[in-house]
Amino acid sequence: MRNLSLAASTSLSVPDIHGQISSTANDLDLNIQYIASEQCNADADVEVQIHKAEKDENQDTRLSLFSMFSSSAILLPTAHTQVMSLRVLLDTQQLVAVMRGGDITVIPLEEGVSDVVGTVDGGILAASWSPDDSSLVLVTGDDKLILMTSTFDVLSESSLHLSEFGEDAPINVGWGSKQTQFHGSLGKSAATAPAKTKHIISPDDDRVPRISWRGDGAFFSVSSVSPTRGGAAGRTGRRDRG
Repeated sequence: MRNLSLAASTSLSVPDIHGQISSTANDLDLNIQYIASEQCNADADVEVQIHKAEKDENQDTRLSLFSMFSSSAILLPTAHTQVMSLRVLLDTQQLVAVMRGGDITVIPLEEGVSDVVGTVDGGILAASWSPDDSSLVLVTGDDKLILMTSTFDVLSESSLHLSEFGEDAPINVGWGSKQTQFHGSLGKSAATAPAKTKHIISPDDDRVPRISWRGDGAFFSVSSVSPTRGGAAGRTGRRDRG
């Protein structure tokens, strides 16, 4: 946007951090940044450490260990992080970590003690919070789309890949359609022949689902690769019912 400009920037060196940095989250009220790092152990679990970066009385950034926990990992042929989402929920004063293995881990900001509030079977391929932090959308390893509240109550659960359009399906009024076009010597058979559509996936596509929210949080969209058609597929849902 043209009306946005950089107000300030800062850098932080973290040479002694455990594993690789995978996610960050910001507490905008207290100007604190949480940094998640992860490393897989010999038991195929992922060990997660969360550090807290905050300003001291001299306005110097101080890094300290805030919490640590372990979770089951899902290892993929290509390198992907195990922490799918890290978010500060200001209303409940919690830090929420959504893990690829399916665990949803909650850490109170005052205590730093982690607690797994639920586990999604099949693992989690994508996770995204609404702009106002009231809703959470998950795409599972079983190709399911789950919509949750901020207290992790399930509002809806459905298949990610639908065989037909939903209630806002496009309507063909006939103008410009194949049936109304002139086909010359091909005759009526050309008008009734099924259209051939070729679906192509870019070689740069990592086939990972992605979730995006509209700015006001009323709608969200999910892009993924259709297992039946072989091409990219998009789906739009509402915050109140998926």
